[in-house]
Amino acid sequence: MRHKNIIIVVVLMVACVGSMVGIKVYRIVDATRCRANGKALFAQQKYDQALLAFTKAIKDQPDDADSYAYRGLCDENLQQWESARANIANAIARDPHNALAHYGLGTYDAKFGKLDSGVSELSKAIALKPDDAKAYYNRGIAYTNLGQLDTAVADYTKAIALKPDDAEAYNARGNLYGQHGKSELAIADFTKAIELKPDDFIADNNRGNAYFISGKFDLAIVDYTTAIELKPDYASAYYNRGNAYRESGKAELAIADYSKAISLMPDDASIYNNRGNTYDKNGQRALAIADYSKAIALKPAFAEAYYNRGVAYAREGRSALALNDYSKTIALKHDFANAYNNRGLLYQQLGEQALAKKDLAKMRELTSR
Repeated sequence: MRHKNIIIVVVLMVACVGSMVGIKVYRIVDATRCRANGKALFAQQKYDQALLAFTKAIKDQPDDADSYAYRGLCDENLQQWESARANIANAIARDPHNALAHYGLGTYDAKFGKLDSGVSELSKAIALKPDDAKAYYNRGIAYTNLGQLDTAVADYTKAIALKPDDAEAYNARGNLYGQHGKSELAIADFTKAIELKPDDFIADNNRGNAYFISGKFDLAIVDYTTAIELKPDYASAYYNRGNAYRESGKAELAIADYSKAISLMPDDASIYNNRGNTYDKNGQRALAIADYSKAIALKPAFAEAYYNRGVAYAREGRSALALNDYSKTIALKHDFANAYNNRGLLYQQLGEQALAKKDLAKMRELTSR
């Protein structure tokens, strides 16, 4: 009997150990399955569902750094910032060499203005995973915001080399080419972005801007119109098309577009200023002055609006108001040569020769630099 009891006990112990091993294996398999499901949902931008899948994976495998990193990225896309930061920190704590976690921390820091830290973390992600196009793209954004435009162009170029179908990278690089005055390169990049993503109204608007800068107003109007067709409430495209119509001498169409832009974006001082310019050029001076005044009310330090209203007042013979606006322009922008010129000429008309001489001398000094 004793031997039998001993045998029974031994068999039971082996059975218990076997059962515990089976549970561990099951949990790892289940975590792997949940993680794969989460990645698929993440790729489909179903971040809420992906978050649940990664949470289940972590429950079954608590040391799963990848799932923490992905959960952090889900939180970022859902703008759940506190949770995002905690998940990314958990990922790095479990695996300091997790490229995805450093990528997430880099995008998080850049989002909240910690640009140097963002660049540093994204650089770590790139060192760990050199073929990560998104890391180069996001580091390019951080460099752009730091004003390091040449370095940003290099990062966007690398992102494109790794992922040639990335419309966003072409669009971003096109913007920087435009800022560098390289309009043809900008147009080529925006054209590629549109080819890759035909419904990208932002790329159409941006190419329109590049055409506008190149003086190709008709082509700019075509692109702005396409952007508006794709997104009928796109205020910037109406504003930009208004500028192109104005430069093409189509004042009524320009005014209509500015008015539409104002209805969509009523607090933008620049739109009122430009509609005012168009009214003034069209001889509708009272409407122009009203628009300049509205622009100033919205943006009290708007030197150009004061200057433009001063010009309109001067044309109406309201010299005191014009002088006041030119003086305000100069107070806000000390190197505004045209304001010195116009105030000087107005002083001449009013017989204030000493003041006129001083202003015109200042104008010549500024324009000779």
